[in-house]
Amino acid sequence: MTGQATEYPAFTPQVSRLDVIQDSLDTAFEPLEWQSSEGLKLAGRDYGAKNGADLPILCLAGLTRNSRDFEPLAAHLVARGRRIITLDYRGRGLSDRDPQPDRYSPLVELADTLALIDGLGLQSVQAIGTSRGGIQLMLGALIRPQLFERAILNDVGPKIDLQGLLRIKGYVGRDLGDMTWEQAVFALSVSQGTGFPRLDDAGWQRYARRLWRDVGGKPVSDYDPALALGLAALTPETKLQELWEAFDALAQKPVLVLRGSLSDILTDRILNEMTERQPSIACHIVPDEAHAPLLEDDETLGMIERFLNGNRGDGTRAD
Repeated sequence: MTGQATEYPAFTPQVSRLDVIQDSLDTAFEPLEWQSSEGLKLAGRDYGAKNGADLPILCLAGLTRNSRDFEPLAAHLVARGRRIITLDYRGRGLSDRDPQPDRYSPLVELADTLALIDGLGLQSVQAIGTSRGGIQLMLGALIRPQLFERAILNDVGPKIDLQGLLRIKGYVGRDLGDMTWEQAVFALSVSQGTGFPRLDDAGWQRYARRLWRDVGGKPVSDYDPALALGLAALTPETKLQELWEAFDALAQKPVLVLRGSLSDILTDRILNEMTERQPSIACHIVPDEAHAPLLEDDETLGMIERFLNGNRGDGTRAD
């Protein structure tokens, strides 16, 4: 896998900054635009001061997700003087859809991420990766060992539980149909209510607005449905690839692993395997949340802040 990633063409784009705007939580950011090596327009956000003493924090979203997932984290950390960089992978959010869906892969998306890092002139970052984004972090540690000073894996590890992935296959690419926001939020609370039992009505509204974008007053999926093709061959008999070499490379630096207590992707068994293999990693269990933790509760935000500030790299497990 390392060789495949290395063979993908290195590319340093010209990154454009647009006028400062605010996200849904009123946190200011500069929208970023650049082109992939194939000419796709890619988009991202640059929050916070550019001349701070601390390293920027790179935030990488899950399979179908986008920059909006990190708005609560950005609000928390920018208020404390930190710089946050997020991006919409190709086919997600404000980025162009790829006419060749086979390029929706972690390696290609990692190449896009590294291109942005190079385009911004950054040599080192701290990083947090949710699900698919965490896979990028692990692979990136093999390719550029010095890039990530500290890393947070949000509900993902070098192994993925097959049953959880089959569940994800069941909804990726589905059309929302002609639903109102009220109907869509209710459907979301019914379908995922057991996974996030502490969410109130306002919480489900926040969750929905990060999942979907508004078009003509109605919710629509904010990703290319062709992403489902990458899961099409998945069956209960599939043997999933494991990324232990990449995990070991990442764990040479301080690593914090977040796990939703109800997660079916990063199970407790897999997390135990990770801590047995790399006892130095720190862990935090997010109570009453499934895949993937929403990164908006005070306890988790505080844990992330302390870890990024260098206070939780000692392997202590904070369950």
